[in-house]
Amino acid sequence: MTDSTSTEEPENTANTESREHADWLDQVEQEAHELIDQRFTEGQEALAKHPRSVRVAMDSDPASTDSASWPGETEAR
Repeated sequence: MTDSTSTEEPENTANTESREHADWLDQVEQEAHELIDQRFTEGQEALAKHPRSVRVAMDSDPASTDSASWPGETEAR
């Protein structure tokens, strides 16, 4: 009887830890989506207030993707 209890306990602990980890991942994913939505909204608001200055700032940002690397962009210019 002691053996059956000892084999069930680690299994329950593993299930609990797995469930807690899944809950934590869900929370992190939700927070990430909220942050992305917040940043997107802030960007849209900034673009609406100052469309030209935001575009210039985006173009001069070295971390941004070079627009010339997008297909069709070079021909359009």
